[in-house]
Amino acid sequence: MDMFSLWERILSYVEKNDHQYYDMFLSQLSPCSFAGGVFTIAANKPFLIPWIKNLYAPKIESIIAGATGVPAVVQIILNPNSPPEAQAQPAPAVPEPVSVPAPSAPEPPVPPVMPAAPASPSSMTMAEETAPFPESAPAEPEQAPMPSMPIDVKNLRPKSLDEIELPSITDKIRESRKSSGPEMSLFPQTAEPEAEERPQEVKNNNTFDNFVFGNCNRMAYEAALAVANQVASGDYNRSFNPLFLYGPSGLGKTHLLHAIQNFLASSPSKKKAVFMPCETFFNELILAIKSKTQENFRKKYRTVDILLLDDVQFLGGRDSSSFEFFNTFNILFENQKNIVLTSDTTPENIKDMEERLKSRFASGLVVQISPPDVDICCAILERYAENDGIAMPKDVINFVAQHIHKNIRILEGAYNSIKAYCQLRHCEITLDVVKEALKGNNYIQDTRELTMDLIIDTVCSQYNVPKSKLLGKSRPKNIVIPRQIAMYLCRTDLNEPYQSIADVFHKNDHTSVLQACRRVEKQLDSDPTMKKTIESLRELLKKP
Repeated sequence: MDMFSLWERILSYVEKNDHQYYDMFLSQLSPCSFAGGVFTIAANKPFLIPWIKNLYAPKIESIIAGATGVPAVVQIILNPNSPPEAQAQPAPAVPEPVSVPAPSAPEPPVPPVMPAAPASPSSMTMAEETAPFPESAPAEPEQAPMPSMPIDVKNLRPKSLDEIELPSITDKIRESRKSSGPEMSLFPQTAEPEAEERPQEVKNNNTFDNFVFGNCNRMAYEAALAVANQVASGDYNRSFNPLFLYGPSGLGKTHLLHAIQNFLASSPSKKKAVFMPCETFFNELILAIKSKTQENFRKKYRTVDILLLDDVQFLGGRDSSSFEFFNTFNILFENQKNIVLTSDTTPENIKDMEERLKSRFASGLVVQISPPDVDICCAILERYAENDGIAMPKDVINFVAQHIHKNIRILEGAYNSIKAYCQLRHCEITLDVVKEALKGNNYIQDTRELTMDLIIDTVCSQYNVPKSKLLGKSRPKNIVIPRQIAMYLCRTDLNEPYQSIADVFHKNDHTSVLQACRRVEKQLDSDPTMKKTIESLRELLKKP
């Protein structure tokens, strides 16, 4: 288990059992290394070293041993990059020892400290300045231990994560080179650009203007455009932060993130927006940890006006990246900076993710993007053909949209296949040509036309339930479950509106259909039997 995962367990223990010390652990302590069973922690204040050793070291060792299965030892050191006032604790100097015989009378337990001139910095080591409880007198006079001083609690102030500076490996290399003289290098040294200076991946063709929206994605479009306008004008709205967009892959979530970034890039406000897939965020964090450039990494993501993170479901199960993102999220949120996230599922359904992240994701505006209907797919195909200057007949557009209306990426692939086929064959786009072009790519298959009646009849036959009972108002268990499954298939496989399904099933309003679909979705996540049932029903519906 890596150092950061262990540190997160330690912080979780403190937050749960000694909440009053959690902020101090978070701001004043940081993990340095974990090797050979020794877990090293850096403290920003000298007085924290004996406090941690005496009070918390056994608990931390127990946590590490429980997580790794082997004994561990905790070592506490002073952070070398802590502020100067933290390292140089004011203390009266001890007089220089002189070569005189020891007095015959025993010395008092605590000799009074007489005022003397302060010792020069060159005669004081780090151990002298920071050791609060010296165990024995050193052999040499210049290493005489300093007496412990009372803690000045008036000036103590917890620091934020931005104020904590960890040692940089590049600085250590420069120091070692200076002390050892010039070295010959086989390769030229090139300075690596800081994280915030690296160019961002932006798709300039993904804008709000070319995003086709309808009932399935109108709310997501309007929310993303509203957030972009708010950031550009500086008009912060707590209700839109964070904006969480979720839905299956290929429905335009990433398009909206690019649209926000392009909108701000063309805005005169010059607001700073960072778009990043979650996987790239994770890889950059690992690189920053290995190269000891966490400060650059944090500066990149914590000094923006809006953070756009794609596919946050991949944060689940990654302790180090979720811990870093949790702190980044809190800093941006407290500074009233906007955050837009996308996922393939709702915040509460993201697997292996901490509850504290789920609650923060759900604290703003959560918007679902549903699969597009036939009308939206027709509009998208018309937009593609218009941009390419291609004449695509109306019957071709309707045919393609009726057969491919679950995923916009697949729809775009089908359009590109038609265009390439006609260009290579030097033929016009007709319905027969399109059927031939798409048949080879398995876009169009010889199946029955899928309707709500066909779904209802198939479910009734599979569960041996009369159709009149399934469409009636009785609620026995052997009727309720098939009815919910039939509603779910009508919604997901036909993309029928909730109210249309409610009318067919003789329901007063669409809420009962919405609840039925949600129950089936919840069972699909937890019950393998339900998943097999849905798959078998879909296979039956595909048969001619």
